[in-house]
Amino acid sequence: MVEYADDFGMDSLSKKGKKNIKVAQKQNLDIQFGHKELLDDFDKVMKCTEERKGISLRTKEYYELLLDTYKDDAFITLAYFHIHDMLNETKERYEKCLLDLDNCPENAKKKRFTLEELKDSLEKKISKYEEDVKTYGETVCVCGTLTVKYGHTSEILYAGMNEDFKRLMGPYLTWYKTMEKCFDKIIAPLDIINQIGNESEMELVHELNIDYVKKLENGLIKALDELSQKEDNFDYYDKLRELTDFGNYQALDFLDMFSDNEGE
Repeated sequence: MVEYADDFGMDSLSKKGKKNIKVAQKQNLDIQFGHKELLDDFDKVMKCTEERKGISLRTKEYYELLLDTYKDDAFITLAYFHIHDMLNETKERYEKCLLDLDNCPENAKKKRFTLEELKDSLEKKISKYEEDVKTYGETVCVCGTLTVKYGHTSEILYAGMNEDFKRLMGPYLTWYKTMEKCFDKIIAPLDIINQIGNESEMELVHELNIDYVKKLENGLIKALDELSQKEDNFDYYDKLRELTDFGNYQALDFLDMFSDNEGE
């Protein structure tokens, strides 16, 4: 999935997307952005995803290496659910519901039916929250993403979720807030790319999002331009061959198309 800055916003979302973000917002999820200080919790939700899908992804050390490599151009987004606060809020709503039932006339059948249904729903929620507090404590991280930026593009490399809290629709809000942050941090138009499941080439992750930008010639040459500013004795041809599956003539032809670029 590719998202462009000019197209990004709530209005561009599907009906389902908007609905699920609203569901997440009603849960008062606490969205936090950070770096290595959030690594432990991010690793936990990634482990949840591994268990759910029956697959092996990356280790905590690998995620740390990404953060160390990209430094300020990488960040983690996490959604925290304050279970204890929601439990107390639900108990307050339950007490009010009981009071409303006591004050509701017997002949107000429709209103009493609505209150009875609300009472049953709140009882189930209270029971669930109490169970969650015993298992996870007062606050739990329910989902998260790890994102890296390169030039005018940004990629959500990894995303994880605790299945026990999928009802909160946290990933919808987390992804939206992640993209929002990316577009805010870079003034120029930015592409957000979902490449979950294609993370096998570690050395490429350290350099740039080559699997994506090699499909976009302009994006690739801009990435090479930026790399050239960070490395001494930079050679466009050698770096292009190193980071792509281009053959000798392919690399030369590619660079010939951009011979007017400074430094070539």
